[in-house]
Amino acid sequence: MSGITISENEAKETCNNVILNKDLAENLASWNGNLLNPNDVANPCGLAAKYFFNDSYELFDKNSKKVEIDETNITFEDDKGSKFIRAANSENV
Repeated sequence: MSGITISENEAKETCNNVILNKDLAENLASWNGNLLNPNDVANPCGLAAKYFFNDSYELFDKNSKKVEIDETNITFEDDKGSKFIRAANSENV
């Protein structure tokens, strides 16, 4: 929901059954490591938030030398500045 805080009722209308933090994962932590209340509205919510790829990986060439991965300019233009931004008024996100 574009980083804005919404009510649980609003989330029920727009978030495809992934409404609360407990719908995303058990023992979910914020970006700074604080555990989130499992009964709070997830921010972001919805299926995109639940299945957002967040694993990390490293690549190595045939000589076991690490291959650097350029992560700049990898966002779709339509998503820049509108999706998955941190809520400004939330302490735990």
